[in-house]
Amino acid sequence: MTSGSLKEIVSVSIGSSLRDHTFECEFLGERYLIRRIGTDGDKQKARELIKEYDNKASAIGLGGIDVFFQVGNRTYVHKDGMRLMKAAKKTPVVDGSGLKHTLERWAIAYLHNVHPEILKNRRVLVMSGIDRSAMAEVISEFASKVSFGDFLFNLRLSIVIKNLASLKRIARYVLPILCKLPFEWIYPTGRRQETRHERYTSVFKKSDVVVGDFHQIRRYAPLDLKGKSIITNTVTADDRKDLKSRGVEWLITTTPIMDGRTFGANVLEALFIAHLTSQGYELDREVRPSVTLRDEYLNLILESGIEPSIEQLNPVEEKVTNQFAFVVHPLKLSDVFEIKAFRWLRNLPPALLEMALAQLPPVHVSRTSVITTPDGKQTQGSLYALIMTPKMMMRLPEERVYTDLVKIANLAKQRSIGIMGLGAFTSVVGDAGLSVAKRSPIPVTSGNSLTIWATVETAKQACKLMGIKLSSASVMVVGATGSIGKAITRMLAPQVGRMVIISRRPERVLEFSREIQSVCPDVNSGTVVETLIGEMDLVIATTTDPDGVVDVMALKSGCVVLDVARPPDVSKEQAERRDDVLIIESGEIRIPGEVDWGVNIGMPPNIAYACLAETILLAVSGRFESYTLGRELDIEKIRKIGELAIQNGFELSEPISFGRMLSREDITAIRNRAQSKS
Repeated sequence: MTSGSLKEIVSVSIGSSLRDHTFECEFLGERYLIRRIGTDGDKQKARELIKEYDNKASAIGLGGIDVFFQVGNRTYVHKDGMRLMKAAKKTPVVDGSGLKHTLERWAIAYLHNVHPEILKNRRVLVMSGIDRSAMAEVISEFASKVSFGDFLFNLRLSIVIKNLASLKRIARYVLPILCKLPFEWIYPTGRRQETRHERYTSVFKKSDVVVGDFHQIRRYAPLDLKGKSIITNTVTADDRKDLKSRGVEWLITTTPIMDGRTFGANVLEALFIAHLTSQGYELDREVRPSVTLRDEYLNLILESGIEPSIEQLNPVEEKVTNQFAFVVHPLKLSDVFEIKAFRWLRNLPPALLEMALAQLPPVHVSRTSVITTPDGKQTQGSLYALIMTPKMMMRLPEERVYTDLVKIANLAKQRSIGIMGLGAFTSVVGDAGLSVAKRSPIPVTSGNSLTIWATVETAKQACKLMGIKLSSASVMVVGATGSIGKAITRMLAPQVGRMVIISRRPERVLEFSREIQSVCPDVNSGTVVETLIGEMDLVIATTTDPDGVVDVMALKSGCVVLDVARPPDVSKEQAERRDDVLIIESGEIRIPGEVDWGVNIGMPPNIAYACLAETILLAVSGRFESYTLGRELDIEKIRKIGELAIQNGFELSEPISFGRMLSREDITAIRNRAQSKS
């Protein structure tokens, strides 16, 4: 023991000697000299140092190596660590494992109480679960997902352990073997701790929080850690500067800052042991101190008032809270080949390829820029994709599509997203979102309300530009008994001269036609498009037929076609054969400001499909509700979503034809050609 009142704590580490440090501190009224000595990976030198300080130091901490791994209710002992621990015959030696199951667990609970946003609904990567299993148990209560990198970083195997139960199960088989291997085979020791070797950067990229020993994080993490939170220990002032330069937002160390840096749990546990023995506690050398003194450790944490260190290294701009998710999918198989990773598949048999792609899980496609309304409200979105064409969705069981959509909803929930919109065919498959919404952890909308409002308003504008008087016009709605077609028909019927209702289901046509006769003087109905389409001034196509149903060659000159269907009911190749008819897409929406979707959505800049625009509008307004679901749509809600769009600076876009925005001059030219042919 040191003479006088100054007690000595020595941490013997097989880590780098570059991190050696000596200082004095006071702990519960007693003075301590704390010394950290690194051996640069030399285990024999570490043994000699332990022998040297045996019966001189009040307690010895063993750093850079674990002796005891406790996973669940099982404890595993590493042979190298135990050999070092037994080098001391009188002075107690601890490896910090006792505090990993007391102080570190409490540190996470403390962090959640002070800054719940750091862990709540976040994706957490624990570098080594066998080293931090106790901490991971507490983290799992708050985070949305906790994965473990033991195979990745300890054994260099491309396997991610995806949950705590799997970690415990794997530990039973793997740890008895690992504990017999040289420690340096599974953990960087000595000067290796000072070198960087980036590994599995994609795993870090997918994580919001990284937990583990600082040496592992420093060695394997990518340079770019922007926006991430790090939970670790043994951090020096230089380490903090390094993490700050790499963009880390929050740095949390489970042990407190002492003399400008934080030390490993072994140093603090040695300090606890030194204090307790000075108070008369007798240690049984055959039993781990942390087993017999766990309650005393808890009381010392309370009595000393130590707390974890929580530091915001890089304050970031306030994050957008009103976020949305939107589901997209390829409309045809050739769309898949626009993705670079899938181009090599283009020579495979289409039917086989389409089925194979449908087996892929949903994927996150992109993150949009922040969208701001004129009055300053903001939202931001994430686009997700099902790699399924409409044909494949019709072929697969509805339950399979529902399951994938619910998976996306759960992924969105993990990102703290408040609402999910269903795009294109996903909004009509099955029961048009009802089943998905029942299982989804967040509200779901099909976007059909704003689609209908925009289509009706666009139809009025297009007819005006083409010189068609709506009150005397003949209007056909194809797919009129579907959810979208029925609502459009109900809204237009009182305003037109003649309404033609087309649907393949005669019983539905007859029933709906009788309803429309009460508001429109002239109603025709049918199951075949070709019979009356040549007489129409306006055709609105709303079917879900992947093969389309509108023959452009049968249209009369000057006709307006609004193609609401996705996939479209009119092909571009067919449309190019008629320069005397106006064929445009359903009413689309101009989003306020400049928008970067992060991917090509097939629209001109700042223009969104109305179903996407409805999702954005609900998010930016903070209305996280399942606004549009099912096949019976409320006309009053359709009008209200249109009013809400106008209030928030959302506008009808100029007419769009196959991704190209048409000017008034373009439409005037079509109108003139139609008049000359007439």
